[in-house]
Amino acid sequence: MAKNEKFKIKENELNYVVYQTINTLTQQIYYGVFSFNPAFPKDRYRYENYIGQGITHPSQLDHLKKTEFLTNVQQYGYQSFKRNDILITTSEKEAYTKEIELLNENFLANPLSLNQRGGGKNGKWSFRAKHRKSVGSMLGKNGNAKPVKCSESGKIYSCIKEASLKLKMNYYNLRIALKQGTHPTLNYA
Repeated sequence: MAKNEKFKIKENELNYVVYQTINTLTQQIYYGVFSFNPAFPKDRYRYENYIGQGITHPSQLDHLKKTEFLTNVQQYGYQSFKRNDILITTSEKEAYTKEIELLNENFLANPLSLNQRGGGKNGKWSFRAKHRKSVGSMLGKNGNAKPVKCSESGKIYSCIKEASLKLKMNYYNLRIALKQGTHPTLNYA
């Protein structure tokens, strides 16, 4: 298994791989997590050839659910994609935590992103193309999230996510209220 020598793969154990797949022609990026056990030949093949969303060989492309990533692979060809491993661990929690960290709002709003939803097991958020525009409108000119200010306390949060976590509010409801300017105490700073 010479895919990536910098990680220690645990033999006879289930390994979780957090990876980045790059379309070498367009520089578009896809992040994901998959698991494999090197003790099984099929898993060994999967580790060596996996590029994302179950794809290990060009012949699989017609049998998978249509996604932005799959459409991209069909358009540019399996051979145009290169997978880079970011983390290999035996901890499922550690792998999905890393994926959540990588698949943040800024990345999902980026036109080079081939991911359609946030990280975590089965995706935490759904960010189809129609959502990217609204997410992009909440981002500053340099791609950073807009800060949120509380008029009662004067506290400024770095982004909507931080405000929703600290104030124990639903992220999506807060995002909509800020976008519409209807929240009684919070607004963009």
